[in-house]
Parts: sequence; C-alpha cells; structure tokens
Amino acid sequence: GMRKVGVPGLSIALVADQDVIWTEGFGFADREQRRPATPETVYQIGSITKILNAVAVLQYVDRGAFALDTPIVDLVPGFSMRSRWPAAAPITVRSLLCHHAGLPTDYLKGFFSRQPLSALLDQLQTEHLAFEPHTVFNYSNLGPDLLGLALERLAGKPYAETMHEQLLAPLGLSHSGFAPDGAIGTQLARGYVHDAPAEPTPIRDIPAGGLYSNVLDLARLVRMVFAGGTLDGRQILNAAMLEEIVTPQ
Repeated sequence: GMRKVGVPGLSIALVADQDVIWTEGFGFADREQRRPATPETVYQIGSITKILNAVAVLQYVDRGAFALDTPIVDLVPGFSMRSRWPAAAPITVRSLLCHHAGLPTDYLKGFFSRQPLSALLDQLQTEHLAFEPHTVFNYSNLGPDLLGLALERLAGKPYAETMHEQLLAPLGLSHSGFAPDGAIGTQLARGYVHDAPAEPTPIRDIPAGGLYSNVLDLARLVRMVFAGGTLDGRQILNAAMLEEIVTPQ
C-alpha cells in the first residue's frame, strides 16, 4: 500500500485514553541511507500545527488576555484587507479559529520561503477577502497566521519562542519545534519530491503548517485532550476552554 501511493516511510502511535498502546514505524526515514522509520522519526507535520496553534490561542483566552469574540484588528493593528462588504461585522478570533472569517484559502506568494510571518501584513493590504465574514466555512491558512501574529505581539517575542514556552515545553514535546535542528534534526525524515530526495521545505506561514514533530510527541497532545486539558498532573488548558475546541460553531 505504501509503495502504491509513493510513501517511503510512516510512523504510527495509537492512544487509548492515557495509554499509548501501540507505536511503530514502517518503511524508511531515509531511503538512500536505509535508515528505518521509527516512532521517534520526526516529520514536517503540516496543518496539524493548526491544532497546537489553537490550543495556544485558547490558553491566552483562558487567562483573560482577550476574548474569543475580540476583533483581530485589536490584537494585530497592522491587519487590513480589501472587502466588498463594508457593513460586515469585524473578523474575530473565533471566526479565524473556525475558518468563518471570509479569508482566501491560501496566499501562496512567499508561502514556501524564509520570509518572516509579519511580512504577510503588508502583502495582504492589497488582497481581497474571498467571502463576507461570518457567512461561510472556508478553510484558510491565513487564519492561524493572524492568530500567530497576535500571540507574537502579546508575548513580545517571536512565534516559535512563544509556542515553545507556552505549549511545547509544558507538554514535554521534546522533539517538536519550528526548525530542523538539535534533537529534531537527528531524527528528521528525508523528504521526497517526485521521488527525488529533498531538503526540508521552508514555510513562512509557521502557525498554519510549520511544526516539526513525531508521533510520540503528538500522542502526548492527544492524551492531554483526552484528560480534559491536563497531562501528567499539569494543567495545560482549562477543561471549559478545551470543550470550546470541540463545540460546533
């Protein structure tokens, strides 16, 4: 099956409540070096990053830094886009989290680059909203980006550093981060594009898809969710806030 769909390697962790009941790697983390994929293998996890971004946002809501219905321009004053709906209600934190903000799905100019996240704000000023805010579901990478910029501004430090202090370290995610270095680099799976080996893909929109992690770390995140916001006796997120994540909006 893996060969048929062109997957050189994959790793799995199965969580039942607070127990990791099965972990295994299949295929290769590096085909050329015959390095096998294991549960420790680190991958670029793409849009799973959005879940951790949402948890970090709700941690700030939980401590009263802002509310779910706070307009995003209050938190990111540099944000503006052209709109055909001048009377629309303002875009809020809640609408960004549940992809109802009317934002275009992707803004790919510079997506695969080392541009700083903040470069987006200037670029978006000449772009149009795709839909009237609060009317339709439209999955968008720009939503988590704006929330990431809000976290950066509130914390007064870069997004990656904020996420590490706020969430990755408290959860004990020792092989998760936004750069392929240190412990992450030694366990990193080799990427392939059209079957040819490739270097890790740089991503500007790190809150939307820039995290490196492995299934053992992600299993810790799942355990925290199943335990109502606590992990190993430490409260990561208030249970009521966690409930907001799984409540249809």
